[in-house]
Amino acid sequence: AADDDDAGQGDKLADLAAIYSAYLEYLEGGWLDPSQYLQLAREALPRCTDFDGAHFWVDGFAGFTGQEVGLLTDLAARAGQVELTLLVDPADFTLADGAGDVEPTNLFARPLRNYLRLRSRLIEAGCSVDAPALLEPAVPPRYAASRQLAELEANFGKEVPTTSASASNPKVPDVCFVETPDRRTEVEFAVAQVRKLVRRAEAPLRYRDVAIVCRDLTAYHDLLTAALGERDIPYFIDRRRSLAHHPLVELLRGAAAVAASGAGLEPMRLVLKTDLLGLAAADADALENYILAYGLAGPAAWTGSDWTYSARERRHDELDSHDAARVARVNTSRRRVVEVLGPFCGAADARTGADWADVFRGVLARADVEATIAAWTQRAEDDGEVEHAAEHHQALDAVNAFLDDLGSALGAEVLDPADLAAIVEAGLAELTLGLIPPTVDQVLVGSIERSRHPDIRVSILIGFNEGTFPALAAEDVVLNDEDRTALAAGHVHVGVTRRQRVLDERMLAYVAVTRASAKLLITCALADEDGKPLRPSSYLGDLRRALPAMDERHIEEPAQSGQSWPLWTPRDLASALTLEFGRRVAGAAVDAARRAKWNDVYAVARGTENLRGVLGHAVQALIFENRAHLSTDAVEAITNSPYTASVSELESYAACPFQRFARFGLRLRLRRE
Repeated sequence: AADDDDAGQGDKLADLAAIYSAYLEYLEGGWLDPSQYLQLAREALPRCTDFDGAHFWVDGFAGFTGQEVGLLTDLAARAGQVELTLLVDPADFTLADGAGDVEPTNLFARPLRNYLRLRSRLIEAGCSVDAPALLEPAVPPRYAASRQLAELEANFGKEVPTTSASASNPKVPDVCFVETPDRRTEVEFAVAQVRKLVRRAEAPLRYRDVAIVCRDLTAYHDLLTAALGERDIPYFIDRRRSLAHHPLVELLRGAAAVAASGAGLEPMRLVLKTDLLGLAAADADALENYILAYGLAGPAAWTGSDWTYSARERRHDELDSHDAARVARVNTSRRRVVEVLGPFCGAADARTGADWADVFRGVLARADVEATIAAWTQRAEDDGEVEHAAEHHQALDAVNAFLDDLGSALGAEVLDPADLAAIVEAGLAELTLGLIPPTVDQVLVGSIERSRHPDIRVSILIGFNEGTFPALAAEDVVLNDEDRTALAAGHVHVGVTRRQRVLDERMLAYVAVTRASAKLLITCALADEDGKPLRPSSYLGDLRRALPAMDERHIEEPAQSGQSWPLWTPRDLASALTLEFGRRVAGAAVDAARRAKWNDVYAVARGTENLRGVLGHAVQALIFENRAHLSTDAVEAITNSPYTASVSELESYAACPFQRFARFGLRLRLRRE
C-alpha cells in the first residue's frame, strides 16, 4: 500500500511539473508572471555596476521565498557588505554553524529556518558569512518605561520563565487580559479604552500612540467601524479593500452585461446607478422608473424612435404639457445612455479582445470618466476622506490595467458578448486595493500579519480566541503536507506543512504582545454573534506563565450590569440613562445602590449646561406616545367631502390604520415593474 501511495504521489508531482512547464512555455510568448520579476532582476544584475561594492541593509522579513534567497545571494556576491536583521532569540544562534535541524516547536523556528537556508546558499556562492552580532540588552530600549512588558517579552513562549519580579505584585498594571460576553461588547470596551487613554488628565496620549490589533479583521471590521465612528475617533483600517462595487467597475460589468443580454432590463439598471453617464441623479432615477414601468428592453427599444408612453399609458399626442415634458426628459436621458454605451446597446457582434478593450475605452472617453473620478477624488480630499480619495484613484488605475490585459492577453481571441461578460465578471470581481496608512493622528487598526506598526505606546489586542489566534490552517488543495515533505527531501522548498504553519502561529502571538512600549490590553469574547460559545486562545497559558500575576478581568454587558465604562460622549450618557430609566418604567428590579448611582449621574448631568439638551431628548423618549395628527387643511386636501369609503378601505383600516392612510389618503403606489 505504501508503494502504491508513493507511486501515486510521484504521478501527481509529475503531472504538476508538466503543467508548470507548459505554463512557463506559454509565458515565453511575451508574458510575465509576477513571481518572475525577481528572476528578471537577477538576470539584470550583471549590467548594474552601481551595485558593485555597495552596502545593503535588509530588515523586516520573517521569511524568504526561493526567488528572494536567490536574489539576496547574487547581491551579496557583488556587494561590499550585506547586513540582515532577523527576529530570533540570541540563545538560538548556537545553530549558526549549521549543525542540527531547527526544532519545529521553537518560537522563532520560521526565521531560523530561513537564516540557515540563506547562510547555506551564501557559503555555496563563495560569500564569507560573519558571526552573527547578537543584541542582548538587559532591558530592550522599547520597554524602558515598562518592566512588566520587558518580562513578558523575555518569558513568552518559555516553559520555565526566568524569575519575574511581577510575581510578587498583586496586579500587573501594564498588561491586562479581559473577557467579555460577546464580540460587540469586546469592541465597545476596546474603543472605550482608546477614549480613556487620550482623554485622561495625566499624560494623555495621541491617537497615533494607540493601535487596535487582531489576527483576522473579518469578524471585527464592521463592529470597529461603527464603534470608532460613533465616538468620533479618527482611525485607519489597514486591510485590502474590494473594488468589486466601485461605480467604475460596475460600469464595465454593466456594459458587458448589456451586450450579453441584448440591452436587458437589469444590466441597464446597473449602468444607470453608477452616476458615470453624465446624467443628473434625478434624471437617471426617472429613466429607471420609466423602463421598469413599461418593461423597455432590447436593442430596438433603446436605439429606435422616441418613447411616447406617459404614466397613464396614453400615446404622445394625448399627453398634457406636464407628461410631455416628463417624457421628453426621459428620451433625452435615453439618448445620452445610448451615446455613451455605443455598440453595447445594439445587436453586438463577436469581436477580438483587443477590439473589445477599445470599445470599453470609448465608453470611458464619451462618459468623461477621468474628469468625474478626478472630481470625486478632489471632493473626498476636501472632506478629509483620504481613503475614499485613494480608492477612486486606484480604481481608475486598476480598470485601465484590466483593459490593457484584455487587449494583450486576448488580443486575437474572438469573443462573443456572453464570453466577454464572463471574462469581465471574473477579471473585475477579485480587484482589491491596499492603502498606505497616512501619517496623521489616528488609531491604526490592522491584523498582526499584514500591518507594520510604527512605534506605539499602547496595543489593544482583540479577538484572542481559539480558532482565531492561532488561526486554523487549511491544507493546500494542490500540494498536501506529504507532497511538501517529499519535495523538501529533494531540496525543493515550496513552503511549510500545515503542522508547521500552526506552530509558527506562536511567533505571531509573540509579535502581537510585544508591539507596545507602555501598555498591553488583550481581550477575548465568550460568544460569537449567534451566541455560540468561544474559548480563550491557547496562548493564554503562555501569557500566564510569562506573567503569573497578570491582571485578569471579566466584564458584563453594560446595559445589563449598569457599568459606566462606555460613557465617554453625551450620546453614550443619554443612551445609558434611557436604558437605565427604561428598566424602571418597565418595572424591572433595580438594587438600591445602582439606583442611587444613576440618580446621582442624572443630577450631575442636569446641572451641566452642555448636557441638558441631550438628556432632555433621552427623558422624553421614555414618555413619548406616538400620537400623530394632521392639520384641518391637510385632512381636507386628502379626503372627499362628504367622506365616503369603500369596503376595501375599511378593511385596510381594520388591518392597519397607517396602511389605509398611505394607500387611500396619500394614494401611494408601488413602483410599476
